[in-house]
Amino acid sequence: MRARSVWSGGGTERRALVGWAALIAVAGGAGAVLHGLGVLRIDHLPPLHAHFRVLTFTLLPAVLFAVVAVRVLPGLVRRGGFGRASLIAYGFALAWTFLLAVSADGPAAPFTHPQEYLAVLPAVGDDPLGWLAGFTRHLPEYPTHVRGHPPLPVLVVWALAAVGLPGPLWAAIVVIAAGCSATVAIGLTVRHLAGEEAARRALPYLALTPASVWIATTMDAFFAGVGAWGVALLVLGIRSPAKDRYAADAGDAAGMRYAAATRDAGRPGYTDRAEYAARSRYVGRLGYTAGAWYVSRVGWYAARAGDAGRSGYAAATGYMGRLGYAAGAGVLLGALPYLSYGLVPYLAIPVAVAVLVRPSWPVVAAVVAGAAAVTAAFAAAGFSWPAGVAATHAEWAADPGAARPYWYFLVANLAVLALITGPATAMGLARLLPRLPRRQALPTATVLDMARLPRRQPFSPTATLDVSSVPHRRSVPGAVVLDMARFPRRQGAAALDVPPAPRRQPLTGTATPDAPRLPRRQALTPAAMLDAARRHGTGTVVAAALVAVLALDISGVTRGEVERIWLPFAVWIGLAAAYAPARRMLAVQALTGLLLQCLVASPW
Repeated sequence: MRARSVWSGGGTERRALVGWAALIAVAGGAGAVLHGLGVLRIDHLPPLHAHFRVLTFTLLPAVLFAVVAVRVLPGLVRRGGFGRASLIAYGFALAWTFLLAVSADGPAAPFTHPQEYLAVLPAVGDDPLGWLAGFTRHLPEYPTHVRGHPPLPVLVVWALAAVGLPGPLWAAIVVIAAGCSATVAIGLTVRHLAGEEAARRALPYLALTPASVWIATTMDAFFAGVGAWGVALLVLGIRSPAKDRYAADAGDAAGMRYAAATRDAGRPGYTDRAEYAARSRYVGRLGYTAGAWYVSRVGWYAARAGDAGRSGYAAATGYMGRLGYAAGAGVLLGALPYLSYGLVPYLAIPVAVAVLVRPSWPVVAAVVAGAAAVTAAFAAAGFSWPAGVAATHAEWAADPGAARPYWYFLVANLAVLALITGPATAMGLARLLPRLPRRQALPTATVLDMARLPRRQPFSPTATLDVSSVPHRRSVPGAVVLDMARFPRRQGAAALDVPPAPRRQPLTGTATPDAPRLPRRQALTPAAMLDAARRHGTGTVVAAALVAVLALDISGVTRGEVERIWLPFAVWIGLAAAYAPARRMLAVQALTGLLLQCLVASPW
């Protein structure tokens, strides 16, 4: 049997793969030229903000783990319950990310940089609220990453130190744990939107994503985890009526079991009293009567109370639990703009999910209330988000990064996205996005009918043309045409006696009853498009993440250094890799991550 090629797939997938490689090659070649000309002075390995290096033996543990993971992980996540599969994928993601980090300088090294968030903790001291109130005013005094972000990342590392987890190592552990947990959160979301099979197929690609190279080194991985769990809690806060009925039925069954147990508990008393009655008839009969009446009444009341109370308790608990999930989603999603100003377009992802799952108004109100609580808390502490945006933009305009050429990074940023999501994502996008609703084309049967339409027949001077065989206009009878051909030439007034030839008459609706009518291209209504999008939930979420990335890219505020900025979006876009046509694309994804770790020395 002929071995299947790693690059197997249709023509569209192959073109997507070629386009992926060409985009990276063009961005790298043009960046090298611009760097040589002195235009890109602070980017030494464009389009990445990094340096070139070569790792050798230190990368060997990650290589061995990748070989084992590619071999066993897809089979492990296909067996057992989905919770077990999610935990297995999470464990593999943690191990993969940690091994990549220790192959270089270790996970804690990037957080020791003087421009990172930990460097500003002495300024926070023991008064985080006072520091927060003066954050915008003292912004020019802070390190680079603090000047480029809202104050919440600094408060996160301050809280870690306050609870007894100080230093860069604990910060790295929390960031890696939160970033890798996006695998579980996204898997839960896909399970609700596209089914458990699609979620299980996506888990290995989420765990072994090439983006793990930067999940181990940057605070943006923490942002990715927060955003992913915000979307997952939004989905968990929505349950179908069928699940509510299941909870009520479970309550009914529990109540019936409770009532039965109560009746059974009364029967030994009945037996004891019957034996006692045999010894003392009068006293025994009184005990028997009272005991039987008491047991029967208690059992009946317990059964009624158990049936009604337990089912109502189950329904009420489920409803309040869903509102709790929704409020938690609002808090996490509302915290995103206070973690990074560039995460505002990220909200397109939960909006797309909400459109697909159609939450009830109480759930929407709980989400809005949770997000409003975050905004109100920061406002009460003295931090104004619009003022922070203005101050950060002023600092960015004065930074050397603002002098980077816009048009180059408009394309180079997309090349970086292609790198951190891997070639399997490009191939998967070619298959996934065409499944989204589009204008309907003519069916194949209609095209075949069009090919069978009768053509115009050639002129015959001895026969009348068949009107039904010409679908457009009636033909002039052949005999009339022949008579017209025999008319004499102009001979004075004699030519005036020639009767006029009949005109060709336009075709009527009954002239060609057998001619098929060509259907027009039908435009999808908004309702039909929404229904099709719900049936392809994964593609809709991936498209929303792509739209958010394009919005940031076009804005021009992300000129370079996007390998970390794209992380919260890349983990969602990487879902498309699960739809790559070749079975070995998971190995290609892992190989991409190994090459990035081996050849790229990033400051994060």
